[in-house]
Amino acid sequence: MKRNNKLWFFPLLSTGFIIAVIFVVADVVQLQNKVEKYVASISLLNQVNLELSKIVDDVTYLDQIDQKSILADYQLANSLNDLEPDRELDAFLSDIGATSNPTLFFKTTVVINKRIQLIRQDLSDISNALKFRWVLISILGIISCLFAILISYFALQFFQNKRELESKNLELTHAVAVAKRAINARSDFISFLSNEIRTPINAIIGLVQLQPEITTPRDKNHNLQLIKFSAENLHSLVNDILDFGKMESDNLILQNKEFAFKAHFQKIVDTLTPIAHAKNLELLFEFDDRLPDYIESDRTRLSQIAFNLINNAIKFTPDGYVKLQIGMLSISEEYAEVKFSVKDSGIGIPEEKQEFIFERFVGGRNHTNEEMAGTGLGLTITKKLVELFHGEIHLVSKPNKGSTFSFTLQLKIGQTKLKASEITPSILEVKSKKILLVDDNRINRLIISKYLEKTFPGLEHAENGKIALEKLEAKKYDLILMDLQMPEMDGFEATMKIRKKYSAKELPVLAISATSVEVLQKEKYVKSGINDFISKPIDLSDLMQKMLTHL
Repeated sequence: MKRNNKLWFFPLLSTGFIIAVIFVVADVVQLQNKVEKYVASISLLNQVNLELSKIVDDVTYLDQIDQKSILADYQLANSLNDLEPDRELDAFLSDIGATSNPTLFFKTTVVINKRIQLIRQDLSDISNALKFRWVLISILGIISCLFAILISYFALQFFQNKRELESKNLELTHAVAVAKRAINARSDFISFLSNEIRTPINAIIGLVQLQPEITTPRDKNHNLQLIKFSAENLHSLVNDILDFGKMESDNLILQNKEFAFKAHFQKIVDTLTPIAHAKNLELLFEFDDRLPDYIESDRTRLSQIAFNLINNAIKFTPDGYVKLQIGMLSISEEYAEVKFSVKDSGIGIPEEKQEFIFERFVGGRNHTNEEMAGTGLGLTITKKLVELFHGEIHLVSKPNKGSTFSFTLQLKIGQTKLKASEITPSILEVKSKKILLVDDNRINRLIISKYLEKTFPGLEHAENGKIALEKLEAKKYDLILMDLQMPEMDGFEATMKIRKKYSAKELPVLAISATSVEVLQKEKYVKSGINDFISKPIDLSDLMQKMLTHL
């Protein structure tokens, strides 16, 4: 802005140079006029001189002139002083001839020759002055052109800066409007989320209070199922919030492991089938048999994508079907290009709302139907997860004609093709395994123990890492479930001490923590020697599966 404020100096200076050029040009014009007049005078004087020479040679004519010498000086003075190009030469010679004598003719020619010399000297001076002025005009012209270029440049810069400023002002105005909408959406979302969290919590508290008053086993079992359903809803809600937070801070990292491709997604469909049947919907699964049996990828995040899309389809489909399709587009020695699609016959999405469906705090909340409400994070998380796999999610939808969400991923083909019986120990082998559960929370120990006691009757407890090391000195264990945040000695320190004596293969350690695996990896997860990770709240079926995998 300061540079633009100084622009007035350049046009002012340039104007001064232009005025100077005008004055110099005017002076040159005057000098040229003088030159033209002098040239005409010289021409006329040369002719007069020539005619006088002729008269001198004519003696008869000189005698006539000699009688009239009295008026010669007067006439000559007037003739020479008032000499003009347009005066007739004959009249001039007539005056001279009528009033002069021979002596005067010679004097006249001398005076005329001197006059011609003086005029020529003046012409030489004027010529030098003209040369100087033309040089000055050229210099001033060049300087004026340079200043004109500078003025044009700075004027262009000024208008460009002005346009950029106007563009930035528009962008800023738009950004402010977007920020206001985001703030309003976030505020609405927080208010909405508070209600969503309170709903399952209130249900759990109310159902727990009713439990002692229920007498029949059937009603008690039904009440417990409702408590479980509310707890799972709360768990899902919390997971959505945590996953979204990790994505916002770029802390989400894929954990690639080999797994059975078709069997894994068949399990997802089987898990969600009862939910679809409860709405009289048909949940279909189509799998391309050309695809490999095993792939190496993050099955947890792939499961999350599938769960979110299928759940979303079930939620917005009043009747008809929901279909999961997994097809192969191409395959090489190492990778398979796989297309995932979730299609439904639901209510569809209007075209004007499709561009907002993946936006945070927006998708899923623009519904008055309570059954169709949601946190508005499911599709946002799904889109982020697909992008984490270097894919792009697409939506095709028409109102009342259903929707299709699809994406394509490059998945690495698994190298091992072991059967489940080859990696899962027999029941007798499992029951003989010695398991040590290390957790400072008594309730966590109670829940895990109740779930595992039939499969692992030899399960033992330790309240912290220090006690766990003492037990390990006295007894050999086959697997340790290690909480990471504990007093006295945390799980990281305890695991590192264990690794000094036992390798990860000799004694697997499964970490249990509410802290995300992504954050743990950035700190000590890999260095400490932990084999695997189980997040809180614990999915007991996932816990059992991972334990059987490492035993």
